[in-house]
Amino acid sequence: MKKLLLVLLLLSLPFERIPSLEIFSVSIKLSSIAGLAIIIRTFYLVLKKSLKPRQNFYLYVLLALIVWMLLIIPEAINFYYGVSFLVFNTFTILLAICVSLIFKKHYIKPVFFAIIISGLIASAFAFYQYGADIIGVPIKYSGLLGLYTKKTFGFPRVHAFSAEPLQFAVFMMLPFTLAFSATVLKNRLLSGSVAALISAIFSSIIFLTLSRGGIYALFFVSMAGFMFAIFTKSTDFKRATMAVSAILLGAALCFVIINCAKTPPSDFTNGKDGPSAYIDHASDATLDKRDTRAKSRQIAIAEISKNLTTTVFGIGPGQYYPYVKSNMYVADSPYLNNLTLALLLELGLPG
Repeated sequence: MKKLLLVLLLLSLPFERIPSLEIFSVSIKLSSIAGLAIIIRTFYLVLKKSLKPRQNFYLYVLLALIVWMLLIIPEAINFYYGVSFLVFNTFTILLAICVSLIFKKHYIKPVFFAIIISGLIASAFAFYQYGADIIGVPIKYSGLLGLYTKKTFGFPRVHAFSAEPLQFAVFMMLPFTLAFSATVLKNRLLSGSVAALISAIFSSIIFLTLSRGGIYALFFVSMAGFMFAIFTKSTDFKRATMAVSAILLGAALCFVIINCAKTPPSDFTNGKDGPSAYIDHASDATLDKRDTRAKSRQIAIAEISKNLTTTVFGIGPGQYYPYVKSNMYVADSPYLNNLTLALLLELGLPG
């Protein structure tokens, strides 16, 4: 039962936005249902004394974080945002704790393949999404959000079932990391050639998201994997060559798709299309006129620098948006897509 629930959770991970159901402004997803089932099952086993919680330093750190968020909620400008942030993160922390309690070593194989399968499902839908948008399929059937269709760059930025390309790229890093590891490291789960082919598919999808964070993460993880494999002497020339080839093949596939399946771009790209528009956006964030994240980071850094109380105690969980909105710093989408700054500004040094 525990193994089945864990596999179901992993298979449901890609389905963030599609499908989902809004109930009282709360987005109910497949992963939420699977996660809740795991939490309930774990608590049941603990109460029956069939499962004994292990003493763990990190467990106390995570529980302390929940307590700290409770303590600083009175500081919140928007109480609803604060409570929503607390509930979501408490659920996530409890789920992480429960997964660590029920996980066993012999679950590695089904967990590995569940993640790979979920990545393949998401990749298949992303390829469909790209082709559907190019041939003019309406967004209600392609699943793309309007900002990420071919109208901007002349080619779509795929995000499959997720809310945006960055979220999708973050998810895809999980199956990519496993497939890449199975390529470069000697293992009993997947042959090197099959793992390399899957790695190429996953890397091409990450490239197609045109998410700078996802692309940087792909290269960082790849380099870290190579260094680990060489340091531990757990690879050979053949596997190393296949791993490098997989990433190069993924990048090549991405650029072939973009070059062959594109439409005239908007004024947003200054007349560039296909690979040239892709490289411009990937290499220089300042070219993106719709990207308010740089301004958001500057505001966060300024608040942390000039206000010692804010740095120590924070402005309250989930409060960056209402804080900036109430002070009218940014007119358009004042969201802070930076976890480190968000934690420091909203939860203070303890957070």
